[in-house]
Amino acid sequence: MPHLGMLRMDEVRPRHVRDLVRALKAAGELAPRSILHVFRALHTMFENAMVDELVTVNPVVMKAGELPKKRDKDPEWRLQATYTVREVERLISDPAIPVERRVQYALKALAGLRHGEVAVLCWRHYDATAEPLGRLTIAVAYCSPTRRIKATKTEETRAVPVHPVLAKVLAEWKQSHWERVYGRSPGLDDLVVPTRNMTPVNAADAGKVFKVDLAELGLRVDAGEHRDRGGHDLRSWYETRAIEDGADSLILRRTTHAAPKDVAGGYERFSWKVICREVAKLQIGLLDGEILALATGARPLEPAKPGKLPGRSGQSGGSITRVLSPL
Repeated sequence: MPHLGMLRMDEVRPRHVRDLVRALKAAGELAPRSILHVFRALHTMFENAMVDELVTVNPVVMKAGELPKKRDKDPEWRLQATYTVREVERLISDPAIPVERRVQYALKALAGLRHGEVAVLCWRHYDATAEPLGRLTIAVAYCSPTRRIKATKTEETRAVPVHPVLAKVLAEWKQSHWERVYGRSPGLDDLVVPTRNMTPVNAADAGKVFKVDLAELGLRVDAGEHRDRGGHDLRSWYETRAIEDGADSLILRRTTHAAPKDVAGGYERFSWKVICREVAKLQIGLLDGEILALATGARPLEPAKPGKLPGRSGQSGGSITRVLSPL
């Protein structure tokens, strides 16, 4: 930390923090939102130091107007980081994409799951007998940097209805393809979409091949000047599109987030039937009615081929292994 690293914690004063923020703003390398993240991380660190009695006061304070407003470096990217219904249908249907990746995308786009939640989802977490829609129990998530299973982001368990199209995809995946890919029948404790080594799929690997899949389908990869479209954007697509199709945003949000901590959140106890009703309003289909159609020949089982990661505006990115077989 070039601005603060030479100081002892008890030597840091508010002016040092002020100068740090001003320097970050003047450099223009970080988005205003990122500068706020730096400030808040520093504030949290000193709060913990106070509890540990390493300092007696938190010096991470600023005058009004010194901190930047919470906005993105590229204010246009969020409007571009989404998909059309047709694009999502291709991502979950097109046999040009390996079958197990289509299942991943279906879980993100039709259930609004985060990648870490998809990565450690087991068959025991799926109750296909629940009515009126099947139920996914989201209790844990995978932390790719540490390779550990942890609690969900909100540290709360939530139940997610299985959209009718997702139910078809999961049924076909379990009954017809999982054993073909992994060499045996799936058990309750097996991951729904593991790697070939039966381990959770790393988020970075999933992000790379997602861009490859977009390019394979001839779909736009970039989302503004500094960012590409990613798998996590399928989660926001799910909530946005369902609301556009008539779902109640207040009820639907219980499938993606924990209940609000305010008084109203404690009183709003929606029934399973009502939550399913809102999820079912999402209008989505499968291309030509096909469920996890296979590519011709042995393409899904081809060895990995060297390739280039698609970059913004058609430019090549860094070298990766283009994975045509399951991750």
